[in-house]
Formats: sequence, C-alpha cells, structure tokens
Amino acid sequence: MNLRGVKRITVNRWLKQYSAGGLQKLLKIRHVTGRPGVILSPDTTTPIND
Repeated sequence: MNLRGVKRITVNRWLKQYSAGGLQKLLKIRHVTGRPGVILSPDTTTPIND
C-alpha cells in the first residue's frame, strides 16, 4: 500500500523510531552505506556518466 507517496513499511519505521526516542531520534541524520544512487540529468532519464 502506498499512501501519499510513502510506503507503509516506511511509516512503520518512523513510528518505531519516534516511539524509541521521540522527535530527536526520528530526526537524527543517518549515514547511508552502500552504493550511491544514480543521478539523472534534469531533461532526460538517462544517467549522467562521470
């Protein structure tokens, strides 16, 4: 199910974080590990190659 552009699992994760530590925990910036996302050029849907 997708409500307002956000999946149910994401909302559940947010609620769990809020429950565990309030607003401070919810708003904490996490460092993402793994492969970076692909940046698309604004006028096309083709990836920009470096």
